[in-house]
Amino acid sequence: MRKVRVSYFLPTVTRSKVLVGKAYLIYIWSVKLSECRRGDRGHLTSVAVQPCYQLRVQELGLRPGAQFVVTNRATFGGIVLNVGGTRVAVDVRSSKLIDVEVA
Repeated sequence: MRKVRVSYFLPTVTRSKVLVGKAYLIYIWSVKLSECRRGDRGHLTSVAVQPCYQLRVQELGLRPGAQFVVTNRATFGGIVLNVGGTRVAVDVRSSKLIDVEVA
């Protein structure tokens, strides 16, 4: 697991108050999808599946930049994701080929 430290100015809503112009420190965790736990949120950074499966994976909504939530983990190692309102199941071998940033 790689930890990347990112610091920049970001307006944030906290308890219905908008804080503008404050510096926030944000930690982004760059990991493989297979390392994510149930309830983790983030976005996909790269999908390195075989070229013959690339189109099908993109049709399912698994493309770089897509927001996701891990909704369930199966006992065989598979992961169920919520991507754009659609539930997608990813097997353990494919999940080791997908890089994500978990915030």
